[in-house]
Amino acid sequence: MAGEWRRCSRRFPCRICGKSDWCGYTGPEDDPTAALCMRVESDKPAKNGGWLHILRDDGPTWAPWKRTYHVAAKRLAPEPAALDFAKLAEAAAVVKAFVEAGR
Repeated sequence: MAGEWRRCSRRFPCRICGKSDWCGYTGPEDDPTAALCMRVESDKPAKNGGWLHILRDDGPTWAPWKRTYHVAAKRLAPEPAALDFAKLAEAAAVVKAFVEAGR
Protein backbone atom coordinates (compact mmCIF):
# COMPACT_ATOMS: atom_id res chain seq x y z
CA MET A 1 0.00 0.00 0.00
CA ALA A 2 1.23 3.46 -0.81
CA GLY A 3 2.26 5.50 2.20
CA GLU A 4 2.47 2.50 4.54
CA TRP A 5 5.89 1.85 6.08
CA ARG A 6 6.96 -1.78 6.60
CA ARG A 7 9.93 -3.31 8.35
CA CYS A 8 12.69 -4.91 6.32
CA SER A 9 13.05 -8.68 6.60
CA ARG A 10 15.24 -11.52 5.34
CA ARG A 11 12.96 -11.78 2.34
CA PHE A 12 13.05 -8.02 1.71
CA PRO A 13 16.31 -6.62 3.14
CA CYS A 14 17.11 -2.91 3.29
CA ARG A 15 17.94 -1.56 -0.18
CA ILE A 16 20.57 0.73 1.33
CA CYS A 17 22.56 -1.34 3.85
CA GLY A 18 21.45 -4.86 2.86
CA LYS A 19 20.53 -5.83 6.44
CA SER A 20 17.29 -7.58 7.35
CA ASP A 21 16.50 -5.75 10.58
CA TRP A 22 16.06 -2.27 12.07
CA CYS A 23 15.27 -0.56 8.70
CA GLY A 24 12.03 0.05 6.82
CA TYR A 25 10.64 0.84 3.39
CA THR A 26 7.51 2.10 1.69
CA GLY A 27 6.00 1.29 -1.67
CA PRO A 28 5.77 -2.07 -3.41
CA GLU A 29 7.95 -4.78 -1.89
CA ASP A 30 9.71 -5.52 -5.18
CA ASP A 31 10.35 -1.84 -6.01
CA PRO A 32 10.06 0.44 -2.95
CA THR A 33 9.80 4.20 -3.39
CA ALA A 34 11.75 5.09 -0.25
CA ALA A 35 13.83 3.44 2.45
CA LEU A 36 14.42 4.42 6.04
CA CYS A 37 17.89 3.11 6.83
CA MET A 38 19.10 3.17 10.41
CA ARG A 39 22.76 2.57 9.48
CA VAL A 40 23.65 4.59 6.35
CA GLU A 41 23.41 8.38 6.54
CA SER A 42 21.79 10.61 3.93
CA ASP A 43 21.06 14.31 3.68
CA LYS A 44 17.56 13.66 5.06
CA PRO A 45 17.66 12.69 8.74
CA ALA A 46 14.46 11.15 10.12
CA LYS A 47 12.95 11.90 13.51
CA ASN A 48 13.46 8.32 14.70
CA GLY A 49 17.23 8.47 14.29
CA GLY A 50 17.50 6.90 10.86
CA TRP A 51 17.92 8.49 7.44
CA LEU A 52 15.45 8.74 4.60
CA HIS A 53 16.61 7.58 1.18
CA ILE A 54 14.37 8.31 -1.83
CA LEU A 55 14.75 5.37 -4.21
CA ARG A 56 12.49 6.62 -6.99
CA ASP A 57 10.31 9.66 -7.40
CA ASP A 58 6.82 8.83 -8.60
CA GLY A 59 5.47 12.12 -7.36
CA PRO A 60 3.09 12.43 -4.47
CA THR A 61 0.88 9.44 -3.76
CA TRP A 62 -1.54 11.67 -1.88
CA ALA A 63 -3.88 14.31 -3.18
CA PRO A 64 -2.66 17.80 -2.27
CA TRP A 65 -4.99 19.62 0.05
CA LYS A 66 -7.06 22.25 -1.66
CA ARG A 67 -8.96 24.96 0.10
CA THR A 68 -12.50 25.12 -1.13
CA TYR A 69 -14.77 28.04 -0.62
CA HIS A 70 -18.49 27.65 -0.39
CA VAL A 71 -20.37 30.78 -1.24
CA ALA A 72 -23.70 30.89 0.46
CA ALA A 73 -26.59 31.94 -1.69
CA LYS A 74 -27.69 35.46 -0.94
CA ARG A 75 -30.79 35.31 1.17
CA LEU A 76 -33.43 37.63 -0.05
CA ALA A 77 -36.06 38.92 2.32
CA PRO A 78 -39.47 37.85 1.19
CA GLU A 79 -41.32 40.57 -0.57
CA PRO A 80 -44.12 41.97 1.51
CA ALA A 81 -47.41 40.68 0.32
CA ALA A 82 -49.63 43.27 -1.25
CA LEU A 83 -52.33 44.10 1.22
CA ASP A 84 -55.86 43.64 0.07
CA PHE A 85 -57.65 46.23 2.16
CA ALA A 86 -61.08 44.94 1.22
CA LYS A 87 -60.31 41.48 2.66
CA LEU A 88 -58.67 43.07 5.70
CA ALA A 89 -61.77 45.20 6.38
CA GLU A 90 -63.99 42.14 5.94
CA ALA A 91 -61.91 40.12 8.42
CA ALA A 92 -61.98 43.00 10.91
CA ALA A 93 -65.76 43.18 10.64
CA VAL A 94 -66.04 39.43 11.36
CA VAL A 95 -63.81 39.75 14.43
CA LYS A 96 -65.73 42.81 15.64
CA ALA A 97 -69.04 40.98 15.26
CA PHE A 98 -67.67 37.96 17.14
CA VAL A 99 -66.42 40.15 20.00
CA GLU A 100 -69.68 42.06 20.25
CA ALA A 101 -71.69 38.84 20.24
CA GLY A 102 -69.71 37.56 23.21
CA ARG A 103 -70.55 40.59 25.36
